[in-house]
Amino acid sequence: MDVEKLRLAARRNAAALRTSALAAQDKASAVYADLVARGQSLVGAGRAVAGDQVERVAELTSDAAVAIAPDPAPQPPTATEPDTDAPKARKAAPKK
Repeated sequence: MDVEKLRLAARRNAAALRTSALAAQDKASAVYADLVARGQSLVGAGRAVAGDQVERVAELTSDAAVAIAPDPAPQPPTATEPDTDAPKARKAAPKK
């Protein structure tokens, strides 16, 4: 066997392997950059949609809060209305 021929073949194969590995690395970097760009656009769109929804909910709740008037303070019963919250008088026990 010729050791020199083996050495040249090994160098040639190593150079081809290195070239292929660099090409694969470049392709992987391009794919990753594309994925990152797509992810950023999705997150940006999601934030815009979420922001719109938050603003819409805030508008609805603020409108609802204005539309709901607070309950007036409870008024004491008048002489014509019986006081249903007052305790009822008990009958006196018969004397013995």
